[in-house]
Amino acid sequence: MRAIDAPGAWRYATGEGIIIGIADTGQTWHPELAAKTLPGYDFVSADQSRDGNGWDPNPNDEGDWGP
Repeated sequence: MRAIDAPGAWRYATGEGIIIGIADTGQTWHPELAAKTLPGYDFVSADQSRDGNGWDPNPNDEGDWGP
């Protein structure tokens, strides 16, 4: 954060009203982000997904840990 001077950017913008998209392996619930998170989608195929049902409108991260 220091390398890009993130603290110094706050005097110019705080992100209010900004929507961003994130491509990741899934989302986990977090109290600071829950009310700010829009619905997502799961693009992990059935043979690789931990929830066993492949592509679906449930973006939760089931984790990649072993049994």
